[in-house]
Amino acid sequence: MNSAIPQQVQDSALRLLNLEGAEGAVATGRVCEKLRDHLTGMVGATGFTTLLRRSLVMSRKEHPVLEGIQVGEDGRLTGFTELRDTLTGEPLLLGGTALVAQLLFLLQTFIGETLTQQLLQEIWPSAKPTSPAPKNPKP
Repeated sequence: MNSAIPQQVQDSALRLLNLEGAEGAVATGRVCEKLRDHLTGMVGATGFTTLLRRSLVMSRKEHPVLEGIQVGEDGRLTGFTELRDTLTGEPLLLGGTALVAQLLFLLQTFIGETLTQQLLQEIWPSAKPTSPAPKNPKP
């Protein structure tokens, strides 16, 4: 996973994928679709599509398994079905987790941690909010 993304965000991404109760490719698609549905009202379809495309580009650097994935003009992911037919297991789950983590990280960068957590709670009420990383006390 991308070491530039805080562990807390990576854990959140994996938790969301697990909440979808499906294998990696399907869960990734479901998470991104739910985020798309909620975020287009906030940032517009073009805004969400841009965020998802950037997340995909960043995730591909460490997970080349995502090379066949595309983001359509409507912000929907394509290509996971084909990947699922040829590749399963850990590489696909790791790639999907990296993509969702990158998307959450970008979202957190733009709207802040608090609003991001509120959004995730709206979409996945059963998801426990992650606590902020402890701040280093000043000496």
